[in-house]
Amino acid sequence: MTSKKRFNKLIDDLRIIAAILVVAIHTAPLFEYNEFISYFITNIIGRLAVPYFFVLSGYFLFKKFKHQNDEERMETFVKTEKNLLIMYGLTLIIYIPVWLYLHGLDFGKFVVDLLWNGMHYHLWYFPALIVGVGIVYFLYNRLNTRKTFILLALLYLFGSIFNVYGTVLPESFVTGVMGVIGNPRNGIFFAPLFIFIGRILAEHQLRFKDGVIYLMVALFIAEPVILYFAKLSDPLNAMFLTLPLAIYLLMTKVLNTKSSTHSSVFYHNVSLYVYVIHPVVILGNRLIIGKVLDMELTNTLNFVLTLLISLVVSYGYQFVKDQYEKNK
Repeated sequence: MTSKKRFNKLIDDLRIIAAILVVAIHTAPLFEYNEFISYFITNIIGRLAVPYFFVLSGYFLFKKFKHQNDEERMETFVKTEKNLLIMYGLTLIIYIPVWLYLHGLDFGKFVVDLLWNGMHYHLWYFPALIVGVGIVYFLYNRLNTRKTFILLALLYLFGSIFNVYGTVLPESFVTGVMGVIGNPRNGIFFAPLFIFIGRILAEHQLRFKDGVIYLMVALFIAEPVILYFAKLSDPLNAMFLTLPLAIYLLMTKVLNTKSSTHSSVFYHNVSLYVYVIHPVVILGNRLIIGKVLDMELTNTLNFVLTLLISLVVSYGYQFVKDQYEKNK
C-alpha cells in the first residue's frame, strides 16, 4: 500500500478529518447528550469539510495549468473530468441497488438523481464537482479573474439565500424557487466558487496574518450560532455567507505550512473511501442493530460504528485492489 509518489501529509491529514466530519454530519454524534454541541460539530465545523475537498480539486487542477499551453490545459481538463466520471461510476455499483431498494422503479427520479442529485444523499458531491469544474474551466478561458469571481459569488449568494436564509422569506416563494432549482448546494450555486478559490490559491501564494484568519473563522462560527439561537437554523444549512472567505483564509494557512510527505496510497485515498462507503454502513447499523437485534442505536454509537466499519472496509478494499494489481 505504498507508492513511489510522495503526498503532502498535512493535506491528507485534513482530508481524513474532513471525511470524519462528513460521517458526523450524517450521524449527529453527541445529540443525545447535548444538542448544541452536536450542532456545533456537524452544522458549523462540519460545513468546512466538503468545501475543503472542492478547493483541493480546483487547486491541483489549476496548479497543473501554470506550465501548460491551451491544448495541454484542455487535455488536463478532459482527463480530470474523465477520472471524476469513472469515480462516480464506481460508486454506482454500490448505490444503484441501494437507490432501487429505497425508491423503487421511478425512472424519472432515477435519471435526475443519476445526473444531478447523486444516487444517494452524499453523492451529490460527484455531479456537483463534475459540473463545477466544467463551469470554472469554461470561465477560465472567457472571463478575467475579477469577473469570474463576481459571477460565482453572485451564484453562491443566490444559493445561500435559499439554503440558509429561506426561513425569513415567504414560504410559497421559497417552495416555488426550490421546485425549479432543487437544493442549491449543487454544481451551479455551491461548488464553482470553492473550485475557483482553489484556482486562486494555485495562481497566487498569498499570506495573511494569523489574527486575520482567526477573526474570519470567528465570524464564520458566529453566523450559524446566531441562526441556531434565533431558531432559524436547519440541518441542511451549508451555504453560510462567511464560509467562502473562511475556507479561503484557512487554506492559505494550510498551503503555506511546511509539511512532511508520505508514500501510503491507502492514507492518501482513505478519506475518499470513507466518504463513499459510510452511508451504506449507516443503513447496515440501523438494520442490524435497530431492527434485527432490536437494540437502541444512539447517534454517538452510530457514529463510532460507522467510522470504524468504514475504515475496516476501506482497508480491505485497498488490500484487495493492491493484490489484484500485483497479480495482473
